[in-house]
Amino acid sequence: MRNRTLTALGGVILALMAVVAPPHPVATAAPAPWQWVRVFSDIAVAPNAYYSIPVYCPAGYTAITGGLELPTLSRLQRNAEYRLEDSGGSAWFVSFENFSGSSGTARVVAECARTSDLPAISHNYAEFTATGNQVWSGSVNCLNPGEVVLTGGVDWSNVNTRYLWASGPLWSGEGWQAFGRNSVAGAKMGVEVYCVDPSQVPGYTRVEQTQIGVSNWETTVTCPLGTRILNGGTEEGYANASYPHLNTWTATGQYSERTFVRAWCVSAGSPTIAFNSPLPTLTDAEYQSFAFIGNDPAGFPTSFRCSLDGSSPTGCPGLYWVGPLSSGSHQLVVFNQTADGRQSAVLTHQWTVDLDPPSVSAPRLAQVTLADGEIARWAASDAVAGIDHHEAKYWRGRANGVTVDWTQPASWADLDSPLVRVPAMAAGDTLCLSVRAVDNVGHTSAWTTPRCTSRPYDDADLTASPGWTRVSNAAYWNGTMTRTGVLDETLHGPSAKSRQLGLLASVCPGCGSVVVKIGSTTIGSVSLDQPTSRNKQVLLLPAFAEKTGVLTLTSATSGKSIRIDGLVTIRRPAAGPPW
Repeated sequence: MRNRTLTALGGVILALMAVVAPPHPVATAAPAPWQWVRVFSDIAVAPNAYYSIPVYCPAGYTAITGGLELPTLSRLQRNAEYRLEDSGGSAWFVSFENFSGSSGTARVVAECARTSDLPAISHNYAEFTATGNQVWSGSVNCLNPGEVVLTGGVDWSNVNTRYLWASGPLWSGEGWQAFGRNSVAGAKMGVEVYCVDPSQVPGYTRVEQTQIGVSNWETTVTCPLGTRILNGGTEEGYANASYPHLNTWTATGQYSERTFVRAWCVSAGSPTIAFNSPLPTLTDAEYQSFAFIGNDPAGFPTSFRCSLDGSSPTGCPGLYWVGPLSSGSHQLVVFNQTADGRQSAVLTHQWTVDLDPPSVSAPRLAQVTLADGEIARWAASDAVAGIDHHEAKYWRGRANGVTVDWTQPASWADLDSPLVRVPAMAAGDTLCLSVRAVDNVGHTSAWTTPRCTSRPYDDADLTASPGWTRVSNAAYWNGTMTRTGVLDETLHGPSAKSRQLGLLASVCPGCGSVVVKIGSTTIGSVSLDQPTSRNKQVLLLPAFAEKTGVLTLTSATSGKSIRIDGLVTIRRPAAGPPW
């Protein structure tokens, strides 16, 4: 009953005529599952009032089934219900009447399928007159043999003194039946049925329950898991209300006569889920959000379930925050599970959180360097994110008191490997290095404690008193050495600022000793007497508060070999790099 004209009183005028053409539009889409949506309209019912209510599906959807939902004890009486198509769209239409002097509530429900999903649909229609005592009943089969019911409906040729007690699919699923009363002589009841090829409705299953012997009853039948309501209703008996709700069909009535509550179910399909936000892989975020979108073709609301790191799944919203998270690997499992127990595919996402900066060791440097272009190396690690790059800075303190504060050459700002070549150093220079590492999420370590190396003054740079002898020999640093065996002979260096002094010298069993001074301050005595003879040995005195003065070496023994290869002076920075 696709085309109706609503009267000013809210009633319906029906021109009864055989209609066998399929409803518009005709689709040729794939079999179910189809995309469904449930809509309804709540009505405040006044005493002794009559209502004609179409509930329209959203644009692009076709009404497949529907009904009137009432409180169990309601005495409202249905008059007609059917699928309606008019200029407003596709709707489920119900007319009902309140014969009492009491007010109440009612709901008209429509279950709608996406029009583009629907297969070809046939339509059949028949008229019936009273069988006695003004009672009407009749059924109409599908137009084509072998077809099954998609939906059906019932209406009358008049607008008053009519009751619809039962309307629903046949037990066979191949037709529609109705039962009612009309006190108008000659009135006609029209019953229609819409049918489809059974291959288009997989999961086509009947559920049914017999209600008998109880007054003021409510009975619900539920589709098996994996299916949802396609159509339904009642047969025999006296039902005030009959309506679908996703995967259930409910009927209510006040009389105890036998009533069959019946529904046909169809494949519901599976809910879907997808991530709807960028997914982290490696991050420094202690809190992380995930967005999901999902759908259920059967029309159930989305109900996401989430599990973090193996926890039991719990309900989670479409925008889901997790945290605080610890450093390490994390896993989110999420799925869409409908209220009837169907479940989507499971989405799993694994990502890594790194909250800690890298660990870095100080660069390895000899305290005294004798060669140009020394390579300084260090070690860095980040067990979670890994190292992205390294940085290094140097500080230079010259013996003459000039300081070059922490400096970063351009190439040292983004080092692939943990090593640098030490810049060229002049005699008396102290050069200190500090390094740091940056991991793959941007965490930066602190600058390491500075490590320093100094370049000595060569013995040839020192002014010798007459008792010293200059020696040239490749066995010594820079091919020279200055020696003496005479007491109180001196070697003078330049005026220097220093925090530590020492010698570059040869050692041997029975070698002599040297006194080291800066200005007038004696820093200490260095003995060259060692069990094994070796050249180019670094011999340092303890550090002291920084002083400035002329550097002096004085032989402190007589008759013992003293061989000087260089004079070491060391400075230190006050602190590491500030940033």
